[in-house]
Amino acid sequence: MNQAADRAPIVLSDHDLLDRLDPHRSVEAVRQAMRDCARGAIASPARGVVPAGAGTFTFTCGVGPDWYGYRAYDSVSSAPDRDQIVVAADPGTGKVNRIAVGRVLGRARTGSIGAVAIDLLSRPESRTLGLIGTGSQAWWQLWALRAVRPGLRVRVYSRSATGRAEFAARAADLLDIDCEPVDSAMEAVADADIVVLATNSGEPVIETEWIAAGAHVTTLGPKQRGRCEYPESLLRRADLLFTDSVDQLLAYEPEAVAADADPAWLCPLADAPIVRDPSHVSVFLSVGLSATEVALLHAL
Repeated sequence: MNQAADRAPIVLSDHDLLDRLDPHRSVEAVRQAMRDCARGAIASPARGVVPAGAGTFTFTCGVGPDWYGYRAYDSVSSAPDRDQIVVAADPGTGKVNRIAVGRVLGRARTGSIGAVAIDLLSRPESRTLGLIGTGSQAWWQLWALRAVRPGLRVRVYSRSATGRAEFAARAADLLDIDCEPVDSAMEAVADADIVVLATNSGEPVIETEWIAAGAHVTTLGPKQRGRCEYPESLLRRADLLFTDSVDQLLAYEPEAVAADADPAWLCPLADAPIVRDPSHVSVFLSVGLSATEVALLHAL
């Protein structure tokens, strides 16, 4: 009997993951997965969406050198904290070895992708970050950024004065980040070295003219025609335009605002030195590169 093959998989809850996750380890695991995707060592197809009842099921998957697996989540339930599942398996045995149930792994993965992008695309001397949004995605961006840009001063804005004040206090207390709540999106973004948009807004939450020369912008929220958290003019302002998955971005329905971008201009993010003029503006369109969540689970 193959005892390893018959061993029950490790099942990790959000509580378990909070104990195990570390921003440095998470960012490096995701960085390596992105490198491997860029060189073709990991298969990372665009996500699939299947209608079911009043909602949908969404599946992402990936195949790495010594693991394979998938992530599944749904919109059938309207509960805001409905569970997601990430499964990692051994290609040699075909046996599942780890399962993550909850939402923490996906959020840490997205935060880590954002940290890799900021590490590659923002100026190394960047000191200030303008953050729009105070939800879970905003939080996990700050969580991961400590691994690549420690000591950033953050100005945060959201529509709720109470919400942004509580977010800033929590970031200072739990993440040891200098985080200041401000009264407008313009105040958060103006002259910031790095700008992160982490909202659910279907309308632009910033103006392109607020973006300083040399700044980097990451957008995490809606980016489709008719529902987009940034103005289309931001793409025209960008000297450098990147995404973690061109295939995923171009598979959006309705199509992404960036779908008409010159293919030579819209580039996949790869872990390679990027030579940039210090006055250039870079934009990163985060879409959630498939396989990275499984790679992170495998690395834990």
